[in-house]
Amino acid sequence: MKGNQFYIVFGVIAVVLLGAAGFYCYKGFDTYKAAGGEFETRRTALLRLKRSEPYPNEENLNAITKEVTEYEGEIKGLFKILDRFQQPLNTTVNDTQFPQILKSKIEAFKALAKEKGIKINEEDKFYMAMDAYRTTLPDPKAVPLLDYELGAIEYLLNILAEAGITQLIDLDRELLPIEMPANGNNAAAPLEGSAVAAKYPVSLTFETKHPAFEKLINQITNDDKYFFILRALRVDNSEKEGLLKGGGDNGDAGPSYTNAAGDKAPMDLVSQIPRDLEVPAQISWMREKGYELQSSDARILLGNESLRVFMVVDLVRFADAAGKGVKGGAKGKKKAGAKGRGKGRGAKN
Repeated sequence: MKGNQFYIVFGVIAVVLLGAAGFYCYKGFDTYKAAGGEFETRRTALLRLKRSEPYPNEENLNAITKEVTEYEGEIKGLFKILDRFQQPLNTTVNDTQFPQILKSKIEAFKALAKEKGIKINEEDKFYMAMDAYRTTLPDPKAVPLLDYELGAIEYLLNILAEAGITQLIDLDRELLPIEMPANGNNAAAPLEGSAVAAKYPVSLTFETKHPAFEKLINQITNDDKYFFILRALRVDNSEKEGLLKGGGDNGDAGPSYTNAAGDKAPMDLVSQIPRDLEVPAQISWMREKGYELQSSDARILLGNESLRVFMVVDLVRFADAAGKGVKGGAKGKKKAGAKGRGKGRGAKN
């Protein structure tokens, strides 16, 4: 009896294990079948891609070509607009002619300065920021761009003169890359900097009055002959103190009011002016009391002070126009004079 019970329990356990194994195999077969189906799908897609012609097809290629052509046309149109803001490079000027052109422009500006009553500090040393070419010739490959920069500097100085500056203190420029001694025999193309535009900084220090300063800033930033960018600007006022409002001998601050007899308004009356009123209303309030504002005793008139101005102006040249000039790349020995500083010595402070 006991032996039969053993076989019965063993049989039940075996049946359960076989059932579990069968269920596990069934579930595993479903996973295997799904994975095999996905593999076959991807294999079929891969074979189809290998047999297909690669993109772009002719239709897509034509569409892309049309878009690229339209884009290039818009870019060319933009450069044509920018090209109006710069003068073409003069490729006919050679290295022996440039010093004479430089001297003629220097003398022309000195004559203009004398006519306008402008003082040039250390006038005998003034050389339009191109001292290196007093006694030496420039690198022939640099001449077109030097001539262009010289024209822009002369133009800037004329703007200052016509605006009414009173004194030119200092004039300086950064050397062109082709003028740098470190460049050795590597000739630089006219366009230095980014692929789109090159910037050639010129710095100026001068004295002027406020109206002239306002006029020249407006002209520089809105000029249509050269593309100038005002990179840096510092203005020092000759008067460090603000407007002196008081006119009395006791040094009282504030506006001064007098009546028809010329008597000053008493301070206790002035102190009663409602401070929440705007200035015109305060003046009207005092007028009702029989007193008028006296502005003639203001000791400093804003706008008439002498200003000392330092500015850095970038002369910008765009790629399209620069490409019409001289191209670099040729090897040649640099002239000794091209290694000097581009200092047009108005004066040192």
